[in-house]
Amino acid sequence: MLEAVSAYAEEQGLSLELYHNTFMPQQIELITLPDLGIALADIGENPRETLAEDTVILCGEFLNPEADAETEAPLKERFTKLVDEASAHIADAKAQHDMLESFYSKAMDFEAVDDTGNQLFNKILALTTAK
Repeated sequence: MLEAVSAYAEEQGLSLELYHNTFMPQQIELITLPDLGIALADIGENPRETLAEDTVILCGEFLNPEADAETEAPLKERFTKLVDEASAHIADAKAQHDMLESFYSKAMDFEAVDDTGNQLFNKILALTTAK
């Protein structure tokens, strides 16, 4: 529906901004129409808190729930599996990082690094004020 609205807005010459879904960049998640002072968002199945002046239209009631369930179930299952895999890879990367850090952090002189940074900053500052 958001694709149809954005196409229509473009046809009408309206200024619009499109924001896409992080996981599925081809899917529009939010449209703002600044000239009209409105925004349209796909808020999913469970609407979050809304403001008193917000109008929420639950479009699910216009769909065929049986057809949607057949199509949606495998997609939700795949999405959950991919998020779980990604989380496992991130946890593994964190563990690898922590292990590597344990080797070099003992050899780091953080105070010397800070002192060198401060000296460099002061030299740059002195050069800019000298001109």
